[in-house]
Amino acid sequence: MPGKNILQINGKPLIGWTIEAGCGSARLDKIVVSTEDENIAQVARAWNAVEVFNRSKALATDDASTCDVVLEVVECLTAKGEQYGYVVVLQPTSPLRTETDIDEAFELIEEKEAIGAIGVCETEHPVEWMGKIPPSRLLDSFFRETELTRRSQDYMPSFLVNGAIYIVPVNRLQEEKTFFLKNGMVAYLMDRKESIDIDNEYDMQLAEWRLRERTNREN
Repeated sequence: MPGKNILQINGKPLIGWTIEAGCGSARLDKIVVSTEDENIAQVARAWNAVEVFNRSKALATDDASTCDVVLEVVECLTAKGEQYGYVVVLQPTSPLRTETDIDEAFELIEEKEAIGAIGVCETEHPVEWMGKIPPSRLLDSFFRETELTRRSQDYMPSFLVNGAIYIVPVNRLQEEKTFFLKNGMVAYLMDRKESIDIDNEYDMQLAEWRLRERTNREN
């Protein structure tokens, strides 16, 4: 989906939903958008509360990780004399995450005396039903690796990282260079309907329907 982050969805560019959530949070001191795309930069600048960082050429590739991009932003802010306790990563492909989610995730960190938090949602099916299929498409190994004979309600709920919120201390991010710290992280549980992560046109349509439904409900 070329230009995905600035495609219109329910009256706003996709990235606009995430910027609004960040700007509306009572917990965030600074909102930064990192991009190498001038079109995205122009859209982001429409929100006066946002600072736009020009991503370096080395990280303006499909192979660059989100963590490397965030570390670059942290380094730039530090060089300007700005110090922050936490980094909060809000991917624009999660438009249904709200400012309430951000604030509640911080409250959860405090309540659980955790180090940080990551957004998760329950999977549609048990992880025990899931496996890998080889290029041959033969199901021999798939059947060996999975447990398909039991009902879904017989298993404990399974969860996945939904990509909507990552909250980590700046110093730990710099030390470990990952959002997935090995201890002290807490799961911020989000509804699966609010955890749509846009990768394709179908995801976009589904998110637009949910956003329209939410808007109608609020009005």
